[in-house]
Amino acid sequence: MVRLSDSAGVDFSEVMLERALARNRDAVWDTRLTFHSADTDALPFPDKRFGKALSVHTVYFWPDPATHLAEAFRVLRHGGRFVLCYRSTADRRAVHGFPDTVYRFPSVQEVEETLKLVGFLDPETTTEEITGHLTHWSIAEKP
Repeated sequence: MVRLSDSAGVDFSEVMLERALARNRDAVWDTRLTFHSADTDALPFPDKRFGKALSVHTVYFWPDPATHLAEAFRVLRHGGRFVLCYRSTADRRAVHGFPDTVYRFPSVQEVEETLKLVGFLDPETTTEEITGHLTHWSIAEKP
């Protein structure tokens, strides 16, 4: 019998997938968690599959954030919540510390507007300084 897990992880990086598998070996073995090699602009899940989704420090690498956020919207059920954790243009240390040829830091306003553009209800963003890093969590709900 094949059971679809309740939780899944997706990453484009094979190195990050290997680390995640090693850290979560028991949950993977018990089929409570699966990992998939994929880009978040084409998630390997059916529509309305999950009640919650989380993306951490990924927005910097998305050439078109709306495409990736629309995929998160697609795989969430009605009433599902999406959390995006990121550093923004407000964190000058981050902006100047990473090459702009690889990283693109959005503003909080840009993230919130894009979440609304793809269909999420008005997002709420919490900001906190953690060990000298200004970190944001934008939380949005699918209607």
